[in-house]
Amino acid sequence: MGALLPLTGGLSVFGMDMEKAIQLLDEQVNGSGGIRGSNLTVHVVDSQTDPVAARNGATTLIQQKGVQAIVGGVSSSEALAAAPVTEAAGVVLISPTATVAAISTSDSNDSLWRTTASDRLQGKAAALLSYNNLSYRRIGILAANNAYGNALATSFLENFTVLGGTIPILVYYTPNQADYSADLTILFSTNPEAVYLVAYPYEGTIILNNWWSNHAAWPTHWILTDGMEDQTTLDQLRSGGVNTTGFIGLTPTRSPTTTGVAAYERFRSAFAARFGFDPFTVFTENAYDSAFVLALAMYAAKSTDPSVFRTTIRYVANPPGMTILPGQWAQAVAALDAGQDIDYWGAANRVDFDMYGDTGTAYSVWQVNITGTIGEVAVLDEPLFWTPGPEGSLPIAVHVQSPTSASFLSGPVTIAGTASAANGLVAVQVRVDAGTWANATGTSNWTFPLDTTGLADGPHQIGARSFDGTNYSAEVTVAVTVDNTPPSLRIDRPQAGSFVASSFSSAWTAWDPGSGIEHLMIQLDTDPPMVLPGSAISLNFANATEGVHTLSIRAFDGAGNARQALVTFTVDRTPPTTTLTVFGNQGRAGWFTSGVTLLLAPADPLSGVDTTFVRVDTNPFATYTAPIAIRNDGVYTVDYYAKDLVGNVEPVHTLQISIDTTPPTVEISPHPSFLRQADVIISWTGADATSGIVRYEVNLDDEPYRSVGLATSEPFLLSNGEHTIHVRAVDAAGLQTNRSAHVTVDTNVFSFTGPYGGAPTIAIPVVIAVVAFVLFWRRRRGGGKKPATQNSEGPSS
Repeated sequence: MGALLPLTGGLSVFGMDMEKAIQLLDEQVNGSGGIRGSNLTVHVVDSQTDPVAARNGATTLIQQKGVQAIVGGVSSSEALAAAPVTEAAGVVLISPTATVAAISTSDSNDSLWRTTASDRLQGKAAALLSYNNLSYRRIGILAANNAYGNALATSFLENFTVLGGTIPILVYYTPNQADYSADLTILFSTNPEAVYLVAYPYEGTIILNNWWSNHAAWPTHWILTDGMEDQTTLDQLRSGGVNTTGFIGLTPTRSPTTTGVAAYERFRSAFAARFGFDPFTVFTENAYDSAFVLALAMYAAKSTDPSVFRTTIRYVANPPGMTILPGQWAQAVAALDAGQDIDYWGAANRVDFDMYGDTGTAYSVWQVNITGTIGEVAVLDEPLFWTPGPEGSLPIAVHVQSPTSASFLSGPVTIAGTASAANGLVAVQVRVDAGTWANATGTSNWTFPLDTTGLADGPHQIGARSFDGTNYSAEVTVAVTVDNTPPSLRIDRPQAGSFVASSFSSAWTAWDPGSGIEHLMIQLDTDPPMVLPGSAISLNFANATEGVHTLSIRAFDGAGNARQALVTFTVDRTPPTTTLTVFGNQGRAGWFTSGVTLLLAPADPLSGVDTTFVRVDTNPFATYTAPIAIRNDGVYTVDYYAKDLVGNVEPVHTLQISIDTTPPTVEISPHPSFLRQADVIISWTGADATSGIVRYEVNLDDEPYRSVGLATSEPFLLSNGEHTIHVRAVDAAGLQTNRSAHVTVDTNVFSFTGPYGGAPTIAIPVVIAVVAFVLFWRRRRGGGKKPATQNSEGPSS
């Protein structure tokens, strides 16, 4: 392939990026296998932005480099200069950027193509915009008297008139004039609603300044072309006083559809990744598209002969077919190899060719806003005004779509494919290895039944050819491997009849020496089957229900043979349950009054108990193997749990065990054993180091015991005589200790045992005797004399 690009001269800024774009395509093609196993080679020649150099460059590429196709030239004059050379040599020339209308009809044998739109298409798009979107019905045309102006003006006139509009006047102006007032006077004499102006910035600036100087007499709306989409030009007009607000125009752009955006982005990102910067200029993508289409055409035609692959250019570029985007060379050739039609959607546009080898494009509708800035306001997409030509057909050829190369076959299969021939098809024939040719059913779409059970396992060749009544196509062969032996399969885990947890892992071993394990289908009971790659060797299941389950595994080899294995097992989701029995003397309030023995009894009705764990207080958990004895007083915390054979773990149970084998102590405080008073207070002290004393009880003689709570003294009112007072301490475990005190009470004062001993008893007779003696003594002393008698005057002297 050749590239005729302006690497020097005025258009070199375009040519250098275009060279990189074609280099990118070359690397993508060769990186994916090339064209039918051969690398694509691109030879680049500088067209120097000059028609003569372009013509000479085309000669160099053909005669010295031996190219069969050329991308170039960039300007219309370069393309038209090179076209006679390429046409004479039978070489295909495809220009990425030539827009002049003459390109469409300069050849008659599909030797000249382009991936940018003709100028005439812009005129058609402008007519549609004016009539359908802007609702104008009477428009005047002012166009440059050159190829560019003529193409756009005549196309606009034809299409606007067909739509129902009126063109009252078409004025061609001479470029490079200093004033166009005369042309404007003629134009506005017809009073058009709007003017379609075909101009480049130099003449366009003069024309619009001339109009503005008399705009009050020439009111109108301006519809411009891509040549006037220049912000600098419009800024200069505005600074000169021209009100540019509302100026509207068209310029080629990419499709706004999702596919169009994706197509360009694939090209842009690949270009930036390869060269470190985005494409600098427009039309770079057109060069890439041109080279891509040529390479696809060669691949589809299975030939680099221009007379052959030129017939497949529309086949790979036009709809219908599988959409191929920039960079998708591998996908494109895979589709072509499978007999599928393809439709290349380029980075620049859809690259759908018409009968002349032209392509369409979308157009951006730009408008000058109130601040004088150009902005896109809409996009007219290509299908509105562009209809590609029929894609044609491939040369006589045959394709095997199924099976594909390197497939594995087993049992009865159907060989299917497509075929084509410019002169029509008579038959398609198929054979296996070097066997006899046999006719298939159908021609353009054909099938052939093949029973592989009659073939030995191993590699075979399936061949196909088409016949147009005169010639056979080249034989197409597909290498396949026959494998009618099912794979081997063994389930390693879980084992039959085993118990597993609710989350478990299955594992298997599958092998097939013929076509290998292609995929596996795993199914638990009636759940939807899961498909795994053939390399898988295990699968985890989670949250399976408890009970009996069946696991089914089916292994499929590359040829479709299958082997099934089943295993039945039981899921155990329930942890064990452990019963703790405590043997010992049960006291009160949960206390044991003897040492205890702990007996653990775990149970698991499914998988069975694996291990039982126990600990006392803060000791580490230990495996329970025998009953545990605890003999010492104290409060103990016992934790225990069990684990079953599939790993289910019982929650930890906790039991508090309290042991108190020691009764409390109690001692009655010292007191007199002989009391002279009836009331007495008995005091005592008590202690219990383990469960603690919960109450004291007392009784007097044979009375019932009564509780005094935790008081350590109690008053008693005693009768005379001997008494026994009992004090009993009771602890929380129910253990008790008794103590007693013996006292004698005598409160009688005349009693020798009374409070004054025998003194009162002796004192009374003594007092009586003394009184009697005194009376007697006084009587003896008086001698029997009579008492003196007193008279009335008073006592005697």
